[in-house]
Amino acid sequence: EAPGRYAVLKVADTGTGMLPEVMEHIFEPFFTTKEPGRGTGLGLAMVYGAVKQSRGHVAVSSDLDQGSTFTIYLPATELDRPVRSSPAPGSAAAAEPRRILVVDDDDGVRQVVCRMLRSAGYGVVPAASGMEALKVAQASGAPIDLLITDVSMPTMDGRQLAATLRGLFPELPVLFMSGRPEAGEGMSASTSRATFLPKPIMLRDLLREIRALLGLQA
Repeated sequence: EAPGRYAVLKVADTGTGMLPEVMEHIFEPFFTTKEPGRGTGLGLAMVYGAVKQSRGHVAVSSDLDQGSTFTIYLPATELDRPVRSSPAPGSAAAAEPRRILVVDDDDGVRQVVCRMLRSAGYGVVPAASGMEALKVAQASGAPIDLLITDVSMPTMDGRQLAATLRGLFPELPVLFMSGRPEAGEGMSASTSRATFLPKPIMLRDLLREIRALLGLQA
């Protein structure tokens, strides 16, 4: 990493460790050593992308049968004014926070996206399936301002969910996401208040698209 002052976060385990040939690929999207159906290979890729976006660095060390250690370096920032205890005017969380329904059948991806949104001041309503999302939206005492949904899900996919929810909220903007870039073909925010982001999703891109869909200032 570049010279300078960094805040350091270190996470270690006492697991089985990794071989060098595995360590070379751990930050690649969709790379996983888990059995089919038990992992997407997106978790570390999203962490790596978020750290790099913050001009940070991730170091990894691992020994077989002894575990692995991940060390995250984030540039330290000197504040020249007091930290605000409340959101800045015009931010997402000023006044009443916008409520975003996040739907993905992958627990890891859903949790990461929800954490990103909460850190930016948005209200988050999570759901693990299209059917659960419908129940949550119908039972909600407040309107849903935006839907973020995976395209490919069992029983009810993202497109079907969006069409159904728009029967309840006709002007509902939608952000589709998928690990298959071709899934976003034909989606246009200008004509249908819908847009598409490929996974893994970077925080900067996610917040940019949300602001555009909600008509918020950049």
